[in-house]
Amino acid sequence: MDNPNSLVAQVLKHRYFRSSTFLESSRPSFAWRSLLHGRELLQQGLVTRVGNGTSTNVWWDKWIIDYVPRTPDYRPESLVDLTVKVDDLLEPQIGSWNRELVLQTFSQKDADIIFKIKPLLSRSDSVVWGFTKNRVYSSKSGHDLLVASEDLKSPPLAPTPPVEQQLWKSIWKAKTTPKLRHFLWRILSGALAVKERLRSRGINIDTTCSSCGNGREDINHVLFQCRFAQDVWSLSAVPMPPSGSWYNSVFLNLYHLMKCCKMNTLSPDARLVSPWLLWHIWKARNAFCFEYKRLDPANILDKAIMEAQIWRELQVPPRSETPLVSCPKVWTKPPDDWIKCNVGASWLNCSVNNGGAWIVRNPTGMTLLHSRRAFSNVSTPLEADLCSLLWSIESMRSLRLNKVIFESSSAILRDAFLNPSFDSPTWPMVLNILHTLDGFGEWRVEHVVPESNKVASMIASSVT
Repeated sequence: MDNPNSLVAQVLKHRYFRSSTFLESSRPSFAWRSLLHGRELLQQGLVTRVGNGTSTNVWWDKWIIDYVPRTPDYRPESLVDLTVKVDDLLEPQIGSWNRELVLQTFSQKDADIIFKIKPLLSRSDSVVWGFTKNRVYSSKSGHDLLVASEDLKSPPLAPTPPVEQQLWKSIWKAKTTPKLRHFLWRILSGALAVKERLRSRGINIDTTCSSCGNGREDINHVLFQCRFAQDVWSLSAVPMPPSGSWYNSVFLNLYHLMKCCKMNTLSPDARLVSPWLLWHIWKARNAFCFEYKRLDPANILDKAIMEAQIWRELQVPPRSETPLVSCPKVWTKPPDDWIKCNVGASWLNCSVNNGGAWIVRNPTGMTLLHSRRAFSNVSTPLEADLCSLLWSIESMRSLRLNKVIFESSSAILRDAFLNPSFDSPTWPMVLNILHTLDGFGEWRVEHVVPESNKVASMIASSVT
């Protein structure tokens, strides 16, 4: 059976360029005009492959590649002969380049490109695709040519000023979570969907700030100059800029905050809380715009400070048990092939969600993983503790951790296991926990003092 691609080519040739070549055809049909778009790209990527050089005109034919195929540039002081062929640049009988003549004729840059071309006297010159080793077109090489063409059309980028470079580096090295580093990047990049940015994208909306009704809602206004944002910043310990008010520039305000992060004379709550403050100000703006909820600036500050404190606690390995009898037992390291999972719970009342959290550390005290979640319809503090413990056990199993020590500081949880009440409504949950623990190779559940379980308890409290 004939090659289907070959049959298609024959049909197209008979229909569209019966008496010419593909590169010369210009039939007006819709189908053929669609093919011509590909032909334009093909023409850009064709280059003359030098063989004996007899049919290639030096100044007319594209026979060198510098990002894209082109003709070479002549040396300014050289005498240009428009009829010269490539074979006139070769040593007779040898086929190597006449180095002195090439250097006298072309610019130094193009001379270096020409010296890398290897002529072959036994082969005629031919037109080939210049962006693959086998000289056959591929979609990837076509894309590479398009990228190179766009780069050549684009004006050269001005170098980034040193101050701006320093700010970008400070953002990616900021002492905060990866999510908030990315959020800081979005702020500086202008990638937040405030009204001013939406209007610049063609959405016809009123750009007046919905929160304060005073001023245009751009990124700097929402995070620094809106009355709500200013209330949050004034409650915090973060120092204002030297002028006593926020700048009219996101760049300058972020530069000031990143500078504050390096001031060791400030307290941690003043020095390191700004990424969380920016995040919660932004979330409060969204809550007002989309849920019509007006949040209290003091609550915003409390949330930011608590989350910053939790993050700092997670970065510091817990202290090992000290031999001094007068000191309380803090965190003790597990055996070398074990991990330790501290479990926390927070319960306020049966009508609101309670919080659960766990944090996993290795024998050196390094935090490996941590998580938190909310539970609904929880009637008692004991049920909240049992829900958190069961969830942490199931999480460790799903992570395929085999030797685990679970630690909790809940006294009522300890009593539920040591003094079980078989008619208690929580007894089925206790049995379920014991059954789930059987899936581990080795496990222990231990009760510790609250100081040893402080971080897990703080994370759980952040839910409520």
